[in-house]
Amino acid sequence: MNIDEIIPFHTLIKEVGLWSAYNFGQKQNPWLGMVEEIGELAHCLLKRHQQIRGYDDPVFFLEEFKDALGDIGVYAANYAYNEGMRKVKYPENIKPDLTMSKHIGNSLHWLSDLMLVGEDKEDYLVWFSNFLKEISYIAKLEGLEFAEVVTETWLKVKMRNWKENAHDGESAISGTYEENVMVDEEKQREES
Repeated sequence: MNIDEIIPFHTLIKEVGLWSAYNFGQKQNPWLGMVEEIGELAHCLLKRHQQIRGYDDPVFFLEEFKDALGDIGVYAANYAYNEGMRKVKYPENIKPDLTMSKHIGNSLHWLSDLMLVGEDKEDYLVWFSNFLKEISYIAKLEGLEFAEVVTETWLKVKMRNWKENAHDGESAISGTYEENVMVDEEKQREES
C-alpha cells in the first residue's frame, strides 16, 4: 500500500463513527471491542508459539494477526468518535523498546484506564494516545505499520451492513457508502 493511500486517523474517526451509528445506533461498545481484539492478538501469538491450529504457517498467522490489529484500529476510531476525540493522529516514528508481552501488557493498562470513572477528561486523551502507541509498537514488532493495516481493514469493514445482515454484516450497503453513511452528523444523531 502506498503511504499516500493511508486514511488519516482523524478522517477515520469520523467515517467509523458515522458508520457505527448507522449500523448499531445505541448498541455500540467500542471499548469492549478493543478488549476483544487484543484477546485475538494474544490468541494469534500464543498459537504461533505453541505451533498449533495453523498459526505456525507465517501467511496464516499474518492474516489473522492483521485482522485483529485492523479491528483494534476501527474500534479505536469508533471510541474516539464517541468520546469527542476528533483530532487524534496515528503515532509517528515509533520504535518498540520492550518485548511483545510487555507492549501487550501496557496496551491493556492504558485501555483499562479509559474505563475509570470520574477522572479528568484530559487524561483520557493521553491514555488513548498511549494505547494507540502501544498497539503501533505491537504492529511494528511483527513488521507491520498500524496505519496501513487499519486502512486496509476499514476499506473492507465499511462496506458491511449490519442492519441488513445481523449474522455477518456481509450484505453490502445498498447504494453507495457515502449516500447511506456519510450523512450530516446532526441527522445521524436524530435518527439514533
